Amino acid sequence: MAKAPALPAGFELPLEPRIPRVGSVDAVALEERATSLAKRSIKKDAKLWALDLSVRMMDLTTLEGADTPGKVSALCSKAMRPDADRTIPAVAAVCVYPNLVPHAKARLAGSDVKVASVATGFPSGQFPTELKLADVRSAVELGADLVVVGTHARTGIARVLLGSVAERISRSAPCPVLLARPPQTA
Repeated sequence: MAKAPALPAGFELPLEPRIPRVGSVDAVALEERATSLAKRSIKKDAKLWALDLSVRMMDLTTLEGADTPGKVSALCSKAMRPDADRTIPAVAAVCVYPNLVPHAKARLAGSDVKVASVATGFPSGQFPTELKLADVRSAVELGADLVVVGTHARTGIARVLLGSVAERISRSAPCPVLLARPPQTA
């Protein structure tokens, strides 16, 4: 068994911190600034810009076992026109299972809305590695613009020993890959 190297004789840890200490904070000035910012209003144009950006960045997802081409078509219609108000922009993407990608692509033809597809046995990832890779290839061949892959988010020694299928997929996929991490448990 390997031993940790011994420290040289007479070695002492520095008493002074290696990073200089940040100066003190003027609490009164901080409170005054926070109060003045809280009273400011955001201009209407800025609010509208932020809301527009928020809608254009979101996706609509349906990942039910009972999904049908009709349900996906309705979701795609909603994605292209989220509201009766025509000033509301289309969303960024629709996310579906791989077998429904062709239906989504057909319904979204001519629009800027992209089609995302889950793969690799999402969300559980309980597929053998080769099946995961085939699942990604299949989703792309069916027309997915983006593939969503679950990841265990391993780090350190676990990643070295077990590897990362998600990383392997993201490096070799012919389209963008979004890695979805499972929720943290307490």
